[in-house]
Amino acid sequence: MIFWDVEHGTADNVFTRLENYEFTNFRARTRITVDKFAFNASAISKDNSNPSETATIPPLDFGTQIKSRTYSGSLDFDPIDQLSINAGYTYRHITANTPIRVPITGGIVLGFSQYFVRDNFANIDVSAKPHKRVSFFGSYRINLDRGQGTRFSALPQFIISSYPMKMDSPEFRIAFRITRNVDWNVGYQYFKYRDDQTLTQNYKAHLPYTSLRIYFGGRAADR
Repeated sequence: MIFWDVEHGTADNVFTRLENYEFTNFRARTRITVDKFAFNASAISKDNSNPSETATIPPLDFGTQIKSRTYSGSLDFDPIDQLSINAGYTYRHITANTPIRVPITGGIVLGFSQYFVRDNFANIDVSAKPHKRVSFFGSYRINLDRGQGTRFSALPQFIISSYPMKMDSPEFRIAFRITRNVDWNVGYQYFKYRDDQTLTQNYKAHLPYTSLRIYFGGRAADR
């Protein structure tokens, strides 16, 4: 089964003296279940524009346009009650284009400012409970934004920008059921961040942690 909806219209812009925003949004999602597998997929499209013109004669188009696309999918696999596996992927594609007027030698020149997002995110999670008093959780997440790619401008009136980066984060956790109402958690998470434009932003972090979780209520033992 597929669920979807579309909306198109205008929205007031109360902060600046420009025309109303024009937008077109589309969403679709589906879920397929076969035996012990469940597949989810979704797509979101958003087009927004802020139309405007310059005060010159003849007037020139000076409207801002933003196009956003998001696609995601996930797969759940539960072979037995004590084991669960989940994997997912999300891709975000955003392009923003804004006309600008730039003062350079000889006068003011009409140019543009563009911003790009080409973000990929993937994850896999595994939960296992080999014993009624012990459970395991493992996860790996990776985030990669390629940004503007090879786009480049040497002219000052054409500004092209993005935020290309990559981040990896594996995690592992063990939960011990001490009593009917208390769990003891011990885990470790690692972060590795890389910034393609500003190398001084790069970092690595180690996060060992532990905690106690207390459950209340008559169904505390059902966890």
